[in-house]
Amino acid sequence: MITIFSSNHCGPCHALKEILKERGIKFNEISIDTKEGYNKAIKEGITALPTIKIGNKKLIGFNKEMVEKFLDDEMQKLRGQSEKN
Repeated sequence: MITIFSSNHCGPCHALKEILKERGIKFNEISIDTKEGYNKAIKEGITALPTIKIGNKKLIGFNKEMVEKFLDDEMQKLRGQSEKN
C-alpha cells in the first residue's frame, strides 16, 4: 500500500501526486488539512510534506529524481514479493 501525506496548499504534494498518476500507481492520500489527517500524520511521525510511505519505507520532501528512484526501487520490491506469494 502506498500512502502519501499532503496538504491542499502544498505545491510539491501536487507534483508528487501527478507523478504517481502518470505512472498509474494507486495511492491513499492523507491530507493534514483535516483534523483526522493531521492526527494520523502526527501518529505516523510525519514531519514534512510531502511524505510518501511504501510499506515501512518513507521518503520525505520532493525531489523528482529521488522520488522516481524511490518509486522504482520500492515498486520492484513489491512486485518481487507478490511473485513469491
